[in-house]
Amino acid sequence: MAAPISKNDVVRELIRGIQYDVRLYDELYKLLLKQQHCYLSFDEQSMQAITDKLQPMLDTLHKNAEHRTKLLGYLGLEQNKTGMNRLLGALPGKLRTQAGQQWHMLETRVQSCQQQNQLNGQLSASFNEMLQQFDHDSSNSYSSSKLMELR
Repeated sequence: MAAPISKNDVVRELIRGIQYDVRLYDELYKLLLKQQHCYLSFDEQSMQAITDKLQPMLDTLHKNAEHRTKLLGYLGLEQNKTGMNRLLGALPGKLRTQAGQQWHMLETRVQSCQQQNQLNGQLSASFNEMLQQFDHDSSNSYSSSKLMELR
């Protein structure tokens, strides 16, 4: 029979998870910037490669957030930002400062990624709209068949 997990172990796991996610969000942000560059340079092949990397990373971040939520519940705290703030406030001095900084960094990284993703979504919509317009215009303009008629 496995020994029960101590609350100190749960807190350590929460803090390690936050640190890991900060690094993962840094990687995500870099990929989102590359994705933006692909949209702007019409590099569809590289865009697909980036998209293939993004989904597993997003899945991991989602699972990590769910795990953090469960750990807060295990500690008897609200399973939201309020619960995390209560936990951080209850930590001893130096650990409270370090963990609070890490949590703030995570929140900042999440916001940066959300903003970049929103921008990329707008670029994607513009990119697709332009492609559709190009397809539509090419069917209504001098196509190669019309040029052949001139011979």
